[in-house]
Amino acid sequence: METNCNCNKGFADSYMLLKPEEAGYFDLLRVLIFRNISQRKFVESHADDDLNETLGHRWLIFISILAQKLLQLMAKPLSLFGACVELLINLIALNGGVFWLVPNFIRGLSLFLTSLLTCYRIGKKILTCKHFFYKQEFN
Repeated sequence: METNCNCNKGFADSYMLLKPEEAGYFDLLRVLIFRNISQRKFVESHADDDLNETLGHRWLIFISILAQKLLQLMAKPLSLFGACVELLINLIALNGGVFWLVPNFIRGLSLFLTSLLTCYRIGKKILTCKHFFYKQEFN
């Protein structure tokens, strides 16, 4: 099979690279049924004639690619789960423990509402001044 990778594969005489992102689920079933492993688009091998294409070897390739596809499928949800766990651990550490999460949340919420009310009052005063300014200008 022709190699289209720019890396140096001269370190071994025979190798097999499996590319699970290029393999479909029907391709996996074909690996189990047919013997021509080296002609598959997701298998890159230097020794085409030396491949052991027994059922045990094909089963091992099938399980390897299936496991890689499942790991790729679970990569994004596991990444999000890890980010959530990290955020939770940081929240607990920054708030002084689990028991201080709720009081600090209430204190932060009250500070937020106070600053929001202050901004509302300032905005109301600005609009009132603007209204009087324009009203005096037209009279």
